[in-house]
Amino acid sequence: MGSEGLEFHHQGSMIPPHLLKTSTYAYPRIDSMAELNLAIRLSTLKLSFRRALETAARLGVTSVEIDARTEIHPSQISDTGLRQLKKMLTDLNLRVAALRFETRRGYDNLDDLDRRVDATKQALGTSQAGVVLDVATGPGEPANLIARTFPNATVIATDVSDDMVDKAKARME
Repeated sequence: MGSEGLEFHHQGSMIPPHLLKTSTYAYPRIDSMAELNLAIRLSTLKLSFRRALETAARLGVTSVEIDARTEIHPSQISDTGLRQLKKMLTDLNLRVAALRFETRRGYDNLDDLDRRVDATKQALGTSQAGVVLDVATGPGEPANLIARTFPNATVIATDVSDDMVDKAKARME
């Protein structure tokens, strides 16, 4: 089929097909590509936990992010439940990319801090990765507290400000 009858629009203006042909780029042939590993946050599917896992597998993702606050509450899962979850993940050819545990307030807010730290300890107790990512760490207080509370965990702290990263490093020393 030729290009006659086709319209190409860019920000509301028509671009004639002959102009598109002049700017065509031929990409080099790639004989082998690295396998693409995709993850999905199960809560975005707005389904029951089991149905969300099944849907994730049908979508072709390799990993899932599980919310430890709403999807699998750490205090309510038994060893048997954990084994069943691992089997379900294996059967669906899925892995856990992240165990998410979002607090309503950050660790830099001292109101009810002990309760948040205890809840986080409980949630991380179900995690086998032992890696915590603190995005927008600021001067590093959350990352510092988490590193002291979980000495065997790997804590990665990041911030867009080099000054804040320097302050966070100084706080950890």
